[in-house]
Amino acid sequence: MKDGLITWPSPYAPHETLARLLSEVTGRGLFIFAIIDHAQAAKQAGLEMRPASVVIFGNPKGGTPLMQMAPTLAIDLPLKALVWEDENGKTQLTYNRASWIARRHHLAVEDIDEEAWESEGGAIDHHPGDLFASDESLRPTADPLVAAIGKALADIARSVCRSDVAR
Repeated sequence: MKDGLITWPSPYAPHETLARLLSEVTGRGLFIFAIIDHAQAAKQAGLEMRPASVVIFGNPKGGTPLMQMAPTLAIDLPLKALVWEDENGKTQLTYNRASWIARRHHLAVEDIDEEAWESEGGAIDHHPGDLFASDESLRPTADPLVAAIGKALADIARSVCRSDVAR
């Protein structure tokens, strides 16, 4: 298990999963700030690697209020999702858990049930529930925004990775 990462298996090839992700993100009115194709960059450097593309996306209306509470969040926002091929040739979609990002920057997050959102679609790499513990050193609560972002990420991943969801 990798701390703070959520991984969803995709039944689609990496290029199709990436296309579905881009469609889902833009269909929700989010901005795509960049797409980084690590395999293509490796090829240009004379190296080989399995497909791996990072999509950087978001919306200032969601991220700005959080960055106002914790300016260091700018290192983790906009959001990122990685479409990659594992050593078995299976496509995966990975992103940072919203509550993990918030806690990393000392924002209070409590009672956010991201695991329930993820388990509905088959996400793997769950974490212990202690990420939701209270801590007096945390900044004011960010629960509503973090919960909305976490649910949106899970909904996007579910739509992208489920074969019964047509595009």
